[in-house]
Amino acid sequence: MNRPGDVPAFPVADVVHPNNQIQYGTNGMTLRDYFAAKAMQGIVQHVMFDQGVEDRHVQNGGNAGDLDKFAAFLAYDMAEAMLAEKLSREKPMALPKP
Repeated sequence: MNRPGDVPAFPVADVVHPNNQIQYGTNGMTLRDYFAAKAMQGIVQHVMFDQGVEDRHVQNGGNAGDLDKFAAFLAYDMAEAMLAEKLSREKPMALPKP
């Protein structure tokens, strides 16, 4: 899915070897996926060591067995927030009028 900021995190370019054999590159994962994976590390560690997270999840209408889906949701939610902040900082600043 292409959304603003959904750019390749670790693209690899095509390579032409001396024998003219072409090794095709890849776009790899998106920056959104990379951010989500990074966020997931902290979320999973927190969930593993805090039984209260699962209790609160169930109290808010979630099922005890779907905590993994909830953690994935949180990770991508965090990735969206990180991309939005990144994009907001990349906008060119308006120059003051003379």
